Amino acid sequence: MIVECVNTLGDLGEAMRSSDYKVREAEQRAVAIAGDGEPFEVGLVWIVRDTRANRELVSRYARLLDSRFTGSSVEWVRALVVGGQMPSKSGIVWSDLRATRLFARRRSR
Repeated sequence: MIVECVNTLGDLGEAMRSSDYKVREAEQRAVAIAGDGEPFEVGLVWIVRDTRANRELVSRYARLLDSRFTGSSVEWVRALVVGGQMPSKSGIVWSDLRATRLFARRRSR
């Protein structure tokens, strides 16, 4: 599980490329570690601090983010907080300003 904690969203393109690189690296390691067995699953979630600037950026680029992060935010929160099954698709969740609580992101309509 790759968990990216984001205080301030800046260059979304660079952030997504960086995350893609980390996922590729982890997937290669998962195959190497597994040997002849099934590779481990690799998942990605961004935890974004709930600031006005971050909300505005997520709203402005909602379609892009929705297409890149298709995993259920509710299921990601459950996996991170309760320890449930990791969703198979990347996701985004919010954290409160003090980074003490996670909550689901609502998708754009």
